[in-house]
Amino acid sequence: MRKKDLKIKYVIPSMGLTYLLHFSDDSRRELDCNKLIADRPEFKAINKNEVFWYASVDRFQKNIVFTEKLSLSVEDAFKYSRIYDVQKENKKLIKMIYDYGKECRKRQKITQKQMADMIGVPQSSIARLEKGEGDVQLSTILNYLSPLGLTLEVRSKDVPNKTTLRAMYEKDSKKSFNSMDELLADLNS
Repeated sequence: MRKKDLKIKYVIPSMGLTYLLHFSDDSRRELDCNKLIADRPEFKAINKNEVFWYASVDRFQKNIVFTEKLSLSVEDAFKYSRIYDVQKENKKLIKMIYDYGKECRKRQKITQKQMADMIGVPQSSIARLEKGEGDVQLSTILNYLSPLGLTLEVRSKDVPNKTTLRAMYEKDSKKSFNSMDELLADLNS
């Protein structure tokens, strides 16, 4: 399928200023908005969280729409993106989690042997996990993190953070907001 015949099925905000793009040929690409902003200054608006999180695909599935006046074509999406390798990215993420766990384990002065004893596995399993060579099941990750006082958190990007919620429901404040829309409208005024 040629690029001009491709359609954008969906766009998902990712880590940093990146989006995951899924095309009609089932290919996936990662759009790096930093490159886009560097080349095309009009896209600086993407740096605003409310713009970045609310990008969508137009009804013809040919453009990523950020605002009324700001969109990106399929061709440009290809120009500013790279092929997204799910397995490679998953391995990288798992490695980051175990690297952080290892750092916390060392800060708490817990040896690999002590850690292994706490979760009931051989020391060699801990060594493999921390090298990124071990099991990548969620239960294994959670078992590893638990003795360190760590956990994983899954949050919706559409749910306001604690600071925003406090501002929305603050009774003593001069301003009180009933919704995210009201808060964003006030912030933008």
